[in-house]
Order: sequence, then C-alpha cells, then structure tokens
Amino acid sequence: MTESRKQCLEKRIIKEKTTFDTTGLKVLTLNIKKIHFDEILSGTKKIEYREIKQTTLNRYTYLDEADGKRYLRRYDALHLFVGYHKDRENALVEVKDITYNNGFVEYHLGLVLQSNTRHT
Repeated sequence: MTESRKQCLEKRIIKEKTTFDTTGLKVLTLNIKKIHFDEILSGTKKIEYREIKQTTLNRYTYLDEADGKRYLRRYDALHLFVGYHKDRENALVEVKDITYNNGFVEYHLGLVLQSNTRHT
C-alpha cells in the first residue's frame, strides 16, 4: 500500500498579537484599499485623503459652540483596515498633522506603530 501525500488546500492566517498601547490616544478607524495600505506600510504614501461629505462631516470635524465655527477633529493615529472581512489586515499609523484642502481632510502620516498582516 502506498502512502498518499497530504496537500494543504487553504492558507493559514496567523494573527500577530497587539502590542501597542493606545490608551490616551485619539484614534480614527478607517477602511482602506489593499494597494494604498501597502504603500503606507512601505512609506511611499505619506498622506491619506478623506472627502468631507454630509454623511462624514461629524466624523472629521466638530462645531465649536463658543464661536459657532467648524474645525477639524485632531487624531493621534489612524487604525487602517483592509476591506471588510473578519480576518483583515490592519495597521496603526501615527498622524503628524491634519490639514484641509478643497473639501478633503489630509492626514499626514508618520511612523507605522503596529501592523498585522497575513502570513502563510
């Protein structure tokens, strides 16, 4: 009798444990496409853009009751997720500065504080 060889039909996803403590940080969670996620991790993409729409106005800005003006919300980090599935890749990225330009919020990115990517 010959012994049959076992062949794996699916990739195994190994999750890395979260090690970065976000206590006291203001973190904005965003979904992002894989291509942009990889560019941020490699350091080639330094700015993440988000359009301010009526539906996202309160997420990216706030209304100051003292003067009645709208200001950008300040965040210390972005928690970026690839897609919407359960075992998705993600990263925590430092925000160095936040600016407004023609209806878009620009998050100027710094260090990648943590990343959980897929391994096979």
